Amino acid sequence: INTHTYVRIEVLHSIRLETNQILTRKTLNTKDNFLSGMKNLMNLRLKIIGTSSANSHMCGRYTLTNKKEVKRKFKIDIVQNFNICPSSKVLVYTNKPEWMEWNYSPSWAKKPMNLINARYETIDEKPSFKDMNRCVFIMDGWYEWKRYFNWSKRENVKDPYYHHLNSDIIFVAGLYHGGRCVCVTKKSVKPISDIHNRQPLLLEESQIEKWIGGDYILRDNLSKNIQIHRVSTYVNSPKNNDANCVKPT
Repeated sequence: INTHTYVRIEVLHSIRLETNQILTRKTLNTKDNFLSGMKNLMNLRLKIIGTSSANSHMCGRYTLTNKKEVKRKFKIDIVQNFNICPSSKVLVYTNKPEWMEWNYSPSWAKKPMNLINARYETIDEKPSFKDMNRCVFIMDGWYEWKRYFNWSKRENVKDPYYHHLNSDIIFVAGLYHGGRCVCVTKKSVKPISDIHNRQPLLLEESQIEKWIGGDYILRDNLSKNIQIHRVSTYVNSPKNNDANCVKPT
């Protein structure tokens, strides 16, 4: 039985107790007490929903701080960014380095979809991505939030973790169209899967041209080397953009 199953068992037990209290409460005939009991019941139900959907999507924050290495590889100067968020202008590589907006909505969408990720397993099937070309995101780390149920507080919690290769540049598969781009993700592997069930599709430098040229990437020699440490919730705010975002806690 995994952790999520234990959480559901515990919350279901709490729902049963709360239901019994509502049904046996002597003051049930008062409207306020009845509504209060039902509100507690709904809050417990929402915890099951929140727990079962945890880790369903990869979160969207990353860093690009290694100015020296970016200058060496791409001959451009950057400003250090410790908290890159969706809708930001981000550095990607097509057949040259370019700046694009990190979110995408297909032209046929009736309202903005603001997509930031595309699942590697289905990029050829989804209509949203059929007009997109391939690119590579340039970063030196990314954040992911580990979600779990706090037994003492009886609530869902998420803690941020920083993933990196000791400041080395990380190349991540992407798609782009019309000056906008999305990051490609895949099912995560160890040690990344300890934090989240999805991860970026990491590319070795030798795989960049193959990815852009339309090849499928089957080999992953990088994920096992990813370093992970917990950071503070300081990074949760997009307004915070300094070295404290990546500081271990």
